[in-house]
Amino acid sequence: AYPQDRGVYTLTSTTAWNQQLMLQDTNWVYAHHPLARDVVASPRDRQTASQQWRFIEVSEEHFRFINVETGRALQRTGNANGSGATRVASTPASWNSPEQIWSIPDFGERSSSIYAVSNPAAGSFDDGRLVSDGVIDPTEGVSEVQAGLGTNGVDATSWLIQEHVYPRA
Repeated sequence: AYPQDRGVYTLTSTTAWNQQLMLQDTNWVYAHHPLARDVVASPRDRQTASQQWRFIEVSEEHFRFINVETGRALQRTGNANGSGATRVASTPASWNSPEQIWSIPDFGERSSSIYAVSNPAAGSFDDGRLVSDGVIDPTEGVSEVQAGLGTNGVDATSWLIQEHVYPRA
């Protein structure tokens, strides 16, 4: 079964060297765009609402990921890095753009690949898998997230998708 529409989930990289990093929205301005923010893979032990995502169903196999803390949507950008992968940012959910649509074809496995969808109506992928490149910034302790291969050629495309359980009061 696919993630429950509007359920709250965390996404943790399952690559051995990157086991404890979770997808996180930030308040860092992305590429000088006043409405976009960087998305990173950050240490699991931070346990913040910015590491929690609502899955909004677009169609049977397509979703938008909306950050619980910021309300922004995960979006593949048009900005490529040196390896040909494109950067990932969070943008206003109200934009409702095709770049905010993702697919999880192998959901239900222990770990899943998450793909950017270039044409949701046709169900076509553009080989834009959500990846954490594994290069940890020593200042912030986070790793860049992009769609495609990591900057060092490592394809860290598997994510453990877990429903977030709120602690009891």
